[in-house]
Amino acid sequence: KEKEMDTTLQQGLTTNNYTSVLEGEITQAIANIKTKEADYEKAICVTLEGTKATITSIGSVQSKVELGETATNGLSLVESVLRIETAGDYVLQGQFDGQVQIDADKEDKVHLILNGVSISCDYSSAIYGVQSDRIYITLAEGTVNEVSDGAVYSYEEEGQDEPNAAIFSKDDLTFDGTGTLVVKGNYGDGIRSKDDLAIVDGTYEVEAVKD
Repeated sequence: KEKEMDTTLQQGLTTNNYTSVLEGEITQAIANIKTKEADYEKAICVTLEGTKATITSIGSVQSKVELGETATNGLSLVESVLRIETAGDYVLQGQFDGQVQIDADKEDKVHLILNGVSISCDYSSAIYGVQSDRIYITLAEGTVNEVSDGAVYSYEEEGQDEPNAAIFSKDDLTFDGTGTLVVKGNYGDGIRSKDDLAIVDGTYEVEAVKD
């Protein structure tokens, strides 16, 4: 039997459509939303190290392409921002000091597979969905993934107040998988979607300064 989300879980989660809790565990929020199956034959694996990002495989083909300002396979790295510009499946692993930013076409579905990754951004959201149709975030089996933002944000223009969460999306956002996600929202919310937010499966530990 479903019950309303308790205050501990609700803290740090902001969306237009709250999830529900089934016997203390997060369950599907929106009935008509399905998870996205990854196309591993085309999935791009990105290994992160500090402020560097390297494509280490595309499907089963090994690779070693260090990302830079020029887009490669829909990915670019500008200073400490890893930009994803096209639809597809992206496996993220390693440790990154910066922001993963999704800025694709409005019809694009972007699938992030977190494979034991740690993403920490000290000046903004760690994962920022600027534009897409929907962002899917899958927690790989047996992994612990950590995401945190800074206590002070740097905005491009005066008067801006978004993004404002460790994981922030302007469009639909869906979480699934059997791994663990640890989120620390040091500025505002831990996870925020301005549209639909669905948490289908997985283990979540969310701490945020904003109730």
